[in-house]
Amino acid sequence: MKESIFVTLQKCTVFEGFTPEEIREALSMVSYRMVELAARETYVLAGMPCRYADIIVEGEMIARMSGLSGKQAQIDRLGESMLIAPAYIFAHNNEMPVSVETSKKTTLLRMRPSELKLLIDTDERIRWNFIQHLSRIDIFLSQKMRMLSLFSVKEKVAQYLIKMATEQQS
Repeated sequence: MKESIFVTLQKCTVFEGFTPEEIREALSMVSYRMVELAARETYVLAGMPCRYADIIVEGEMIARMSGLSGKQAQIDRLGESMLIAPAYIFAHNNEMPVSVETSKKTTLLRMRPSELKLLIDTDERIRWNFIQHLSRIDIFLSQKMRMLSLFSVKEKVAQYLIKMATEQQS
C-alpha cells in the first residue's frame, strides 16, 4: 500500500496521534481492502444499512437528504481521512438517513465492522479516539436540535452571526 495513504490516515479521527508506521502496524492486525469508486457513483441510498467501516483516503463524497417531493438538501461533504457514518457502524438500526455519492473518483479503506471492533478492542488509543469522535457528533447534533427547535428566527440569526464573528475573529 502507498505510504501516502498512511499519512492521510493520520488525519482520521480514529488514528489521531498515530505515526504512519503505527497506523500500518495497527492495520496489519485486521482485514481490510481498498475500494475505488468512480465520480458520481452512488455509495449508499437512504434507508440502506451501513455495512462497512469505510475511511475516505482519496476523493470526496456528498451526503444528501431527500424529501417525498424530490427536493434534496446537501447535509455534508465528506473529504479525505473521514470515517463514513461512524454512529451507524455498530447501531442495531443501522439504516442510513441520507444518500451518499462520490463527487469525484474516491478511494476507500474498507473494513467490516467486526474488524473495526478488533482495532478498538486491541488499541486503547483507537478506542478513545472513536469514543471522542462519537461524542463530538452527539454534541453537534444536540446543538443543531436546540437551534432548530427552540430558537426563534431572530435568535437563529443572532447565533449564526456570533458564530461567524467568532470563527473570523472579528
